Amino acid sequence: MNEDSTLSLTTFLTASISVVRAFCSVSSCFKRNSRVLSCSWIIEVFALISAIVFYYNSDKIINNNFIEIQISQTNTKSKKSETENIENTKTKIDQKKETLVTQETKLTEEIVNTEVKNFIENENTNNDTIENNNDNFYPVEIAKQITEDIIDRKIIENLFYPEKATRRGIEGKIIIKVEISKNGNLLNYEIISKNNNQILEESAIITINKIFPIEELMTKNSQEDFSTIISFIYKLN
Repeated sequence: MNEDSTLSLTTFLTASISVVRAFCSVSSCFKRNSRVLSCSWIIEVFALISAIVFYYNSDKIINNNFIEIQISQTNTKSKKSETENIENTKTKIDQKKETLVTQETKLTEEIVNTEVKNFIENENTNNDTIENNNDNFYPVEIAKQITEDIIDRKIIENLFYPEKATRRGIEGKIIIKVEISKNGNLLNYEIISKNNNQILEESAIITINKIFPIEELMTKNSQEDFSTIISFIYKLN
């Protein structure tokens, strides 16, 4: 029995006693009448029974209220616990997101660093390859200078004065532009002089065919094809 039940019992017993005393007072006013006394006694007993019945009914009501309060408190605790669980779950999800973002950032940095490292290594490899290739090739200007020196020497060795030109006393200067491959072969030629002396031109072309190929460029090539100008001077002594 809880405190509410004890309080209810005390309250109702007090009320019952008050009712009994009231009836006793009424009965004392009618002492001379035995029927009134008998009715007073019956009323007192009825009041006492009513008080006891009311007490038990009130105890049930109090117990029901107490149960409802407990259920309400349990529901409140359950809702509070559920709210706490939801908050904890949200916190864990946020922490997991932060962890994933951090991992993704680190992974991205690693990928970028790897790509940069590979790029640098490839550039270094390409530079080394270019340097090695440069060791195997002449720069164009150097190849051109070497070729012109060789051509001057070979012109002296191979140039001849046509007999027809000698008999006729023909002199002149033949200027020819030659295109040379990077391995020293003659690609093309063009006569750019304007004297239109066919005998001297034929002599110059024969000499050109004797000059090429340039052996020095066959073993170590030029980086690119190039062109140069050759002058053939025909002058009688």
